[in-house]
Amino acid sequence: LPLWLALLAEPFRLRRDADPRKSRSETREHGYRARGLFSRQMRNLYRHFPQSQVLVLRSDDLRRNHDETMRRVLGFLGADAVHIPARETVFTDGGGPGRRWLAAALLSASYAAERVRLRRLGIRL
Repeated sequence: LPLWLALLAEPFRLRRDADPRKSRSETREHGYRARGLFSRQMRNLYRHFPQSQVLVLRSDDLRRNHDETMRRVLGFLGADAVHIPARETVFTDGGGPGRRWLAAALLSASYAAERVRLRRLGIRL
């Protein structure tokens, strides 16, 4: 399916998934939006690690401000920022400018509630 249609069909596809842990499950094959629901993952992570040990970044920051973001990551890790990998090494998909406007609008709208949940965890994206 085209991405915009797959996003609309996702809830119906996932509802019929009997075992999401199977290697070829509906969730693994068609959970496009579901993979971006980070608040549950972050709550679980914060149960095991303090927030001060977690660095949250946007992939867009890594795309748009690659070197600056990589320096931030390396600084957070306490590593020397002498050898920053080239953007082309990190992103091999051409940078994503071909994203379709309808799919982008659907994703943005569908993540509105998730952004609120993340803000409650102190994460601003």
